[in-house]
Amino acid sequence: MNVNKSYAKIKIKKISPSKAYALIKKHNPLIVDVRPEDFIKDSYIIGSIHCQTLEIDEISKKLPKDKKILVVDWAMKQAPIVAQYLKLNGFNILGVLKGGVERWVSEGLPVDNQSKDQQSLK
Repeated sequence: MNVNKSYAKIKIKKISPSKAYALIKKHNPLIVDVRPEDFIKDSYIIGSIHCQTLEIDEISKKLPKDKKILVVDWAMKQAPIVAQYLKLNGFNILGVLKGGVERWVSEGLPVDNQSKDQQSLK
């Protein structure tokens, strides 16, 4: 993934877990989880797909450009730059999960911990 100065100009919405949960129920966006593999085994948002940050360039070739995308990570450290990258490349970015999966879990929203059931685009 190439990082350039145009990324800083791309604004990405930060969506609270409760609002994200409502948007997921209403719009059924593609949830792209960019955490490293070892974080995924603990828990993930049901219906999300796993794509480590370093793989986004390759995986983005398989993502639908016509579907809204919510990007998540553990604590909102990687998701914003991945969302900027995807938006810069023509994807419909709904936003990033504010506080990441860590906050999602702390607010008691539904997760699964069976990583074998999480989708992958590899």
